[in-house]
Amino acid sequence: MSEGQPEKRKSLGERVAVWVGAASTIATITLAIWNAELNREIRILEADLRAKEVDIEASKERVARYRFVRELFSGLLSEDPTQRALTVNLARLALKKEESEKFFSGIRLSEDKELKRLGEAGLEAVRNEELVALIDRLNASSKPARLAALSILKKEYISDSKAVDIAIDMYDEERIDSLSAQGRINGIKYLNSTKREAWNIKTLAEARDSVQRIEARHTEGAALVGDETRRELERLKIFLDSVGAYLHRSQE
Repeated sequence: MSEGQPEKRKSLGERVAVWVGAASTIATITLAIWNAELNREIRILEADLRAKEVDIEASKERVARYRFVRELFSGLLSEDPTQRALTVNLARLALKKEESEKFFSGIRLSEDKELKRLGEAGLEAVRNEELVALIDRLNASSKPARLAALSILKKEYISDSKAVDIAIDMYDEERIDSLSAQGRINGIKYLNSTKREAWNIKTLAEARDSVQRIEARHTEGAALVGDETRRELERLKIFLDSVGAYLHRSQE
């Protein structure tokens, strides 16, 4: 085209082609956005359905546990103490912590003295489960877990008679051989950190038996006592003597 000549207008066909191309592009973009939104809604719906399926399965499992405990209930009325204790333990195993607390709290309100006692015992056992788990971690395979458990016990449980009782149980005849060297010394360190007020005649006697048991296994070569454990063990003997004197004065 020569300079100065007017530009020819596009033909109708060319303009239509441009419009169709633009419309096609807009339609493609719109369809892509619509598909993306549809896929998002489908994913949300699928996630919601999966959550509902999980809830349904959880409800089924909960109902099964409740039915199991209901069938056990007659065992609480048994005249056999062993059967009653077994029933309480089975109920604790079947129910979650919150459910167990509600279950035994309800039994504790019974007018029957024996049922009331069982409810109190069951409730105490449930509430002690976390403490038992904490003390068990003194013997954990992970060093950070052992040290963390010991730190918590020495900060928060030095006056707790139940914690003292459970810690001494680590050294009873059935459990002592399952302790690692680290677990053995951690338990002794905790006991050495406790206050005399947390002890009683029973735990004092059991702790002294535990000391003898540890030393006997060292003599037999079954579980050698290292230098650090020996120092803690000697500290424990001295501490137990002070506990004995304290308890004796308390009874005067």
